[in-house]
Amino acid sequence: MHSYADERIRSIAQREMFNEKGVLDIWSRFLKGDASVTFSRVWPLVVLEEWIREIDR
Repeated sequence: MHSYADERIRSIAQREMFNEKGVLDIWSRFLKGDASVTFSRVWPLVVLEEWIREIDR
């Protein structure tokens, strides 16, 4: 699951509508166990990237 999420986070971070540094900072803090960055802050980004890929097909 980690590689799946990591790939989508890195992909969505590069999209024009997102602040790449901000997205990657959230992901990094989550991976380091920062209690202020929970799964519920990260997962929507993963799902959104997956959804964007689906509609772009």
